[in-house]
Amino acid sequence: MNLKTTIDTAVQSMMPDIPNPVKESWQAGLQQIEETGVVARTVKEGTLASDFELNDVNGDAVSLHSLLTEGNVVLKFIRGSWCPFCSMEFKAWKDIASDLGAVGARLVMVTPEADEDARSAFGDAPFTVLIDETQEVGTRFGINFEIPDRLREVHDAFQIDLAKKNASKAWVLPAPALFLIDKAGKVRYRFVNSDYTKRAEPLDVLERAKEIIPGSIAMRGPENKGTGDERSC
Repeated sequence: MNLKTTIDTAVQSMMPDIPNPVKESWQAGLQQIEETGVVARTVKEGTLASDFELNDVNGDAVSLHSLLTEGNVVLKFIRGSWCPFCSMEFKAWKDIASDLGAVGARLVMVTPEADEDARSAFGDAPFTVLIDETQEVGTRFGINFEIPDRLREVHDAFQIDLAKKNASKAWVLPAPALFLIDKAGKVRYRFVNSDYTKRAEPLDVLERAKEIIPGSIAMRGPENKGTGDERSC
């Protein structure tokens, strides 16, 4: 069963138990997310990714540049372990992480979730999990949005308090985006959807990762401003 089928089946099974007013708020909230323009502002394919450094769930500092010295990177943003769709996605990526590694791609997951919760949920991951504590990295990639009022009604109905769930304590979340970045730091593929039940299919990403030929390191940072032709996130 692919990830789409898993999530679609879960959504269908949830619907009978969700009160109609909450369903209406959910649909209205998804529309409000779309209206934020998050998809349009997310960094595009061909963008030269700027470097960043975050702590992993064990408290160790990890930079994108250091990861790219080892190979291509699949950079996956998730909301947190409290999100059932993220938990399904996490399992799907666990199942395919070694296959990505076999084709020279390293899976790296980024979450704004508070340290202790993220460590408890993702500490056994066979890949790197980073905590975007201030949510600066998600903002830099253009995927963060403030929770609209109708979607906040849904969070309240399910007793999900982002002020407690997020390390930043902000009512801000990333769209479930994915960026396939080659060793030269260029975004070769991206997936982003304003509907957080829609996720990149791991097997599709694996096939795209197989097509990338490793290149040289050319990260954009303070010491490497580029030629002006590259677009930087």
